[in-house]
Amino acid sequence: MRFLFYILGLLLILSLLPKAFAQNAVPKVVLLDEKQNETKSSPTGMLEKFFSGVKSGNLDDALAVLTKNSLLVHKPEDIATLKKGTQQALDKYGEVAGFEVLETKTVGKSLLRITCISLGEEMPLRWKFFFYKTKDTWRLLDMRVDSGIVDLFDDLGRTK
Repeated sequence: MRFLFYILGLLLILSLLPKAFAQNAVPKVVLLDEKQNETKSSPTGMLEKFFSGVKSGNLDDALAVLTKNSLLVHKPEDIATLKKGTQQALDKYGEVAGFEVLETKTVGKSLLRITCISLGEEMPLRWKFFFYKTKDTWRLLDMRVDSGIVDLFDDLGRTK
């Protein structure tokens, strides 16, 4: 009988151990708000996370957030090209301090282009992000970055 109580007591102690350790556990640092479900994120939310990652110097994480659920995830060479072009632009024009959305243009209900400028140390950069919505999920199709700031005055003037 004592043996049975000993076993039950041991099982009770073992069941409480994970809870005791969990209370003293160090909280996980969330770099780019991993708690939010990326599959339901809006394109502007994805861009906020992207530019936040770029600003903090985490280009790999920033691109991972932006390309999650896109076809680009299955094309490492395309991601490498995006990373290389983005890094070259940042090296040439300085770090990103923030960004502004300049234009949001839809084609139908499932295609979206968002034009932004990043606010850099030396000068702004123009960014164009192309998204496709399928099954209530926005996915990045393409991304382009350049220094065509002068063109923005003509391009945005035509759309208004």
